[in-house]
Amino acid sequence: MEEFLVFCFENTIESMSIESQKFLAVLCYICSEANINEINEELLTYIKDEVGLKKLGEHNLRSQLFTNIGFLQPIPSSDKFYVNELFLDYLDGNFSDNVFNVFKLRDLEWYSELEELKNHINEIQFDEEVSIGKLLSNLYLSKYRIKNNNKYLIQAFFCDPDLDKLIKIFTASPGTEILNQFNLMDKVEMNLKNIKEKANQERILNIIINSLIEINKRILNKELNKIRQRDLLGYYTQLENKIPILKRGIVNIKIKKSACSLLNNLKEYEKVEFLATNEPKLRHELFISYLKQVGDLSGNNKEECMRKIDKCNQIIKQNPKDIPNHLIGQFKLYCSRFYKKENPHEALKLLNNYEQYYISNKNINATIFYLESLLVRMECLISTKSDIVKIESLRDRFKKISLESQYQQIFKTKRDKMDQQFNKLIKDVDEYKKTSAYV
Repeated sequence: MEEFLVFCFENTIESMSIESQKFLAVLCYICSEANINEINEELLTYIKDEVGLKKLGEHNLRSQLFTNIGFLQPIPSSDKFYVNELFLDYLDGNFSDNVFNVFKLRDLEWYSELEELKNHINEIQFDEEVSIGKLLSNLYLSKYRIKNNNKYLIQAFFCDPDLDKLIKIFTASPGTEILNQFNLMDKVEMNLKNIKEKANQERILNIIINSLIEINKRILNKELNKIRQRDLLGYYTQLENKIPILKRGIVNIKIKKSACSLLNNLKEYEKVEFLATNEPKLRHELFISYLKQVGDLSGNNKEECMRKIDKCNQIIKQNPKDIPNHLIGQFKLYCSRFYKKENPHEALKLLNNYEQYYISNKNINATIFYLESLLVRMECLISTKSDIVKIESLRDRFKKISLESQYQQIFKTKRDKMDQQFNKLIKDVDEYKKTSAYV
């Protein structure tokens, strides 16, 4: 047997460069000691990187070299190779003195890394032999835990795709990076459509939808300019298609709530109604949907706007505790927009004592709404020929707030629009005073 092996392999191996011989000895050692009889390109790459063999020169480590000598035998219709066990016997024996055999590995500077890798593989396969994909996946996960670098997590996923790893990737993807990982879901398409995996599907939905909400906040705050809200809607639509339980609405209430929050900001009100209708815990989100539509429709579609006003009033009447005070104030303001032209008295009635919503909640949005309420009331008081003292009082309040520092925090486009409205009303007030048509 010894003479046969020498005859078959010695001249073949001697014809290779010493660097290629070293790599061949490493592969034989790993395959023999870790009981590996199949190998693929990814595992070859991992061994090169982990043991630090790239210094031997990539051209000396190509799989084709080892295929040519018969050590690696391609498995049809795959990226895998069988390992020729006769080579293992030859280089692992005492009869290979004329070539670089496994015994000479001990003298190399990276022998300790080689031993560590062998031991690690044996730990992974301690209970049972695993596939190359699972083996590589576990090896990359170990590197991820040590180096905390997402690239290893992604490599682990590609080697053995499953929902647990996908969840880890999405959890570890900060900011907009999660958008770049959407295509990974295609690798586990069947898992994402299998209702038995619903718990993991919901975990993924929760992570991604909350990320989309945070990205949308950054868009609204002008922190991002390469991504638009329209893009976020595209990602949400992808999510519906990739994880069908979302599109069908058979997700838990927490996900529905987050989805409605996102969709309201993206003005996808029909989707909100689909998820929130008949869900008592989502009355707040449904109210916001109707409320925003009142704001959007107040100067456009009167009939539809009136229907949304009725929807809001119905929710307020039936479940007043579900709707916070500041949203009631916002609703009254939006309704006043609807009524101010044809029924200014009703608009004034809605905005009576509007200060309560501003005083109790002095943030930027509350300031904007309060300033708009002043403009609407000024306009309505002029059209109803009311006391000039009341109009001037509202004018002075607007001027005072416009001089405060918080006013400068309002986005310039919105601020300019309000200033333009205010200046027009000032001219109207002056004309009104000249006509002496006030009480």
